[in-house]
Amino acid sequence: MLNYRNKKAVFLLLLLVICVNNACIDKNEQGEILTDFDISGDEKQVVFSYSEGSKISIYTLDLDTEEISLVIKADDNWDYIKPQYFSDHQILYIKAKADDIFENEVCIYSTNNETEECFDLGEGILIDILISENHEKLFFTKASQYKRNSPIGIASPRGMDIFEYSFSEKRITKITDLNAYSIPNIERLVSDQLIFELHSIDNSGMYQYVAKDSLVSFNPINDPRNFKGRLGYGKPAYSAKSDELFFTAPYQIYKMNPEDRIAELVLDNRGINLIAGLKIFHKNETLLYTESFSSSFIILSLKSGEIKKFSIDF
Repeated sequence: MLNYRNKKAVFLLLLLVICVNNACIDKNEQGEILTDFDISGDEKQVVFSYSEGSKISIYTLDLDTEEISLVIKADDNWDYIKPQYFSDHQILYIKAKADDIFENEVCIYSTNNETEECFDLGEGILIDILISENHEKLFFTKASQYKRNSPIGIASPRGMDIFEYSFSEKRITKITDLNAYSIPNIERLVSDQLIFELHSIDNSGMYQYVAKDSLVSFNPINDPRNFKGRLGYGKPAYSAKSDELFFTAPYQIYKMNPEDRIAELVLDNRGINLIAGLKIFHKNETLLYTESFSSSFIILSLKSGEIKKFSIDF
């Protein structure tokens, strides 16, 4: 069987930065690093996946006390990735079989009674998940293949598309027909308009899928990094309060209004590290981000420019 943990290097690199020419590294060399994370509705906690050697568990960080709590511990059979808050006391995540990357499901864990409810989303490799605005649907990306693109390349998920799952009807609907090289991140604007990071032979960056065969670029019109549609812009994070889309490039963080799509620089991290993950505090003008192969959360105030770092030390 294909081994989920052995392929985690490519999966992480797709999340952290584009895996150019398949020049990826072995996950087991990474030690302890943060992977995926989300901010609670009251903005007092962060839930995150943490890679410890070959196992990936879920923890929470209290932003006031800096206390770290274990939510779900990985074992020899399962890893737990892509956690996000479903409600104040429920966490949504992907549960992935350690020794077979095609065996995975989406689960909701209740922190009140420590119960787990899981949903089978069909064949394929789950890459990203996103709850709808009204919590009635789940959007997710899934890869249909796991292969090398060249004889010397490292095998990784391929053939990706976006789907939705109706909780009430228990029905899966395919939204896109892209068969893309990679769709590592999806985000929603107002009214569940989806925007996603895409990498394919013909298109790279941020896009919207309006209808069948209708792919609309959502890259910044002024193209501040001069990427010209090649790689680069990704990890979209939308603030409904300010109606701004934040994104990475990949050492920088930019913001733009979705209507005019004129990008403004927020943070330049060149010479320091790649931006691995990005989330928005919706109640105030603050960003939460991580750097590649790091074990720290970084909070950036958009008003003052003040930076506060939370190191994850067990």
